[in-house]
Amino acid sequence: MYNALRTLAAILVGIIVAFVLVIAVEFFGAVVHPLPEDFGGTMEEMCQHVERYPQWVLALVVPAWAVTAFVGTWTARKMGNLCSFAFVGLLLLAALMFNISKLPYPMWFKIVNLLVIPAAIAVGGRLSTPNKTAAIGASCEERAMRWQALHDLIGRQREQPTTPGREDVRVLGTRYSDQPRCSRNQPKGHRRTD
Repeated sequence: MYNALRTLAAILVGIIVAFVLVIAVEFFGAVVHPLPEDFGGTMEEMCQHVERYPQWVLALVVPAWAVTAFVGTWTARKMGNLCSFAFVGLLLLAALMFNISKLPYPMWFKIVNLLVIPAAIAVGGRLSTPNKTAAIGASCEERAMRWQALHDLIGRQREQPTTPGREDVRVLGTRYSDQPRCSRNQPKGHRRTD
């Protein structure tokens, strides 16, 4: 339950961070290329406005959107896990696809964004190392590594002739014994002293 809530929180924070950065990029665009005074908000007027964007503004928007994708996915992965990263990354990719398909951006802008944004998302997920307590898979991976190390050591001990007496094995800080724990396997009258 805790991991699910943490994953959900990571998704929400990643989306909020990306949303704030998108608003900042749009604010920059509105400052350097403001809407006309008689703008009515129709789709046709928006398409005409986008067609008139200066090329240098679009050239600055590409890295700004890439930073937005990077920071949003990095935050989601750092706080949560692979699921939260994937959810935020796919949401940002869907938003990018919707935006460039609905508005008449130049072809170079569309192509560059389709290359840069997925790369920024991948780098954001790759560079963020989730907290071990936050990641759902981290504790499972650690347990799997312990059990594999234990299995390997027990297998090696079974292959080697055992010497009389008690032998202990330490695997990643945990003590395991090669002697049976239950008394029914001990000869009569023998008591363990643990």
